[in-house]
Amino acid sequence: MKKNIITLNHAIFKLIHLIIPILIAVLILSCNKEKNQLSPSTDSIVEIKKDFYIQNPLADNENFFNSSFTSYIKWDSVVTKDENNIYIKISSADPIYYGDSTYSINLADYFWLKAQKKDNKWGYSFISFLPNSEATREHFQGKIVTKFLSSNKVIIREYKGDINSNGLIAGFPPQREPCIYAYVAGILNAVYCSTGGDDDYEQWMSGGPKDYSNIPPSAGSPGGGSNQSPDEINDYLSPEQQQQLLINRICPQSFAFTSVVEAGSGLPGWKEASLKGVTVNTIADSYFENIWTVVTTGTPIVSSTFNLEIGVSGDRPSTQASIVAAEAANTAMNNILKKYSYKAVKRQMELGKFPVYFIAEMVLQIKKIYPEATVSSNLSGRTVAKTPMTGCQ
Repeated sequence: MKKNIITLNHAIFKLIHLIIPILIAVLILSCNKEKNQLSPSTDSIVEIKKDFYIQNPLADNENFFNSSFTSYIKWDSVVTKDENNIYIKISSADPIYYGDSTYSINLADYFWLKAQKKDNKWGYSFISFLPNSEATREHFQGKIVTKFLSSNKVIIREYKGDINSNGLIAGFPPQREPCIYAYVAGILNAVYCSTGGDDDYEQWMSGGPKDYSNIPPSAGSPGGGSNQSPDEINDYLSPEQQQQLLINRICPQSFAFTSVVEAGSGLPGWKEASLKGVTVNTIADSYFENIWTVVTTGTPIVSSTFNLEIGVSGDRPSTQASIVAAEAANTAMNNILKKYSYKAVKRQMELGKFPVYFIAEMVLQIKKIYPEATVSSNLSGRTVAKTPMTGCQ
């Protein structure tokens, strides 16, 4: 009996030593497969990059992909589905906000260059995903824009509900959309418009729900994730510094709304309020002070000064509009500091782009209350521009 037990133990011992190396080998192969899917070989990227610029020699132009906003290719941010399907991230220096009063996204988080090989030849398309609040990576809902780089044709398709294995919805093709409007640096633009008919497109290069499931989640997308650059993810302000911002909130009294277009013929008219010399200062290497005024207790390292003009419907009560505008401005500043680091905001100021980011964020906030509202850094002269007041709680 004892001998049998020893023999059984020995067999188990040998079996374990046989199985463990096999499991380790399987694990290594699985990891390598996953790594290859996310990190394509340098040779393949060099090949694609060379071929891409041969087919698209003007691609380094910042308006190559779209004349309404700047964009550039991030060749170090690549996702490989397989050897014939590769995605390269496209970024933009402009905030491009799309949505409504309840839901909005920055389109710059959803730009991809799709490279696909067919008949031993690479084809390229610029894809922009516009997921709605119900979208997931597995079940896309929203709009998908494809620009075919070989012809510059654009197709916009909207997806609703459940998508079957053929990429169709409830047995029907996705709906065609004429144009898509978004706020580029706070100004409303028709950023995409469909061109041509279905026969004008290389259908195999079209973007679809399967493409959305192949890429990692973007910042603000369903499922989370972040697409910020290294300059935007460190050096966040401390709680004490955030409290300093609260002390410097802009006051509603800064916004004196007056009628510039009188109501008539059933129309409500239009009101505007203007501010001059809105200033954001930094006085230390990691500190903001007196966000809205020039007065400082130290020498500013970087300053950004700009104007604001807010317009609302003429039937909005002026006192209420002043409160809404101030809250939108203060929330916008807070959100910028949540989205970007001190270093990134400071860099925006140095490049003269901070007003663009601020106005784009303020547009989003004020439209939640007044969907018709406009915000601009250009003063029309229709109202007397006031100096901003701060210090109200």
